Amino acid sequence: MPKLTGIFEEFKELERVPVEEIKKWLKFKVEPHNLENFIANRVLYPQTVPVTLEDLLIDLAILREIVNREPSRVFNGVLNRLTIPGELIGRFGDLRKIVAAILDIISLKNITQVFLKTNTALMPVGSILTPVNLPALPVVGVYLDGKFTNLKMGDLAFVTVPQKHIRVRIANLSEILATGGTLGTIIDLRNH
Repeated sequence: MPKLTGIFEEFKELERVPVEEIKKWLKFKVEPHNLENFIANRVLYPQTVPVTLEDLLIDLAILREIVNREPSRVFNGVLNRLTIPGELIGRFGDLRKIVAAILDIISLKNITQVFLKTNTALMPVGSILTPVNLPALPVVGVYLDGKFTNLKMGDLAFVTVPQKHIRVRIANLSEILATGGTLGTIIDLRNH
């Protein structure tokens, strides 16, 4: 068996995961034998990067299943911290896509700090706000550094925050200070 690298390095049992477990994360149809071949190729050639959108979506489905099986690989519930391995950026390119895929699996509460882990550093890149006890309305009013906007319940809103911090007040909840950075601040208004 070749040594796995990249996102598959820590998921040594990939070839034993039933195809249905990865297929459930896909929103398009793929023949089981084609998905089996794709996974076998990822096991044999893990350094291969996605070429098509379909390849990228399958890789994200594999990532979801990795996180589903072992959420502690990226989330520390004690510290309320999400840590994104740097090699994921090399594979997927977009930090927002990676975090959105992980948020499909992990339910968070209140405020979670997000860090990017490289070989040499652990860098803060933003935060995720998951408010609890919101009123059951189709739209929620949000103040971002005093500027008002409406966000739709059920959405995952990405807020660009180039500065270190942003003051956020969601609906009638207390104002909080959220971390900004490369990722910015994500407001998760989906039902968990």
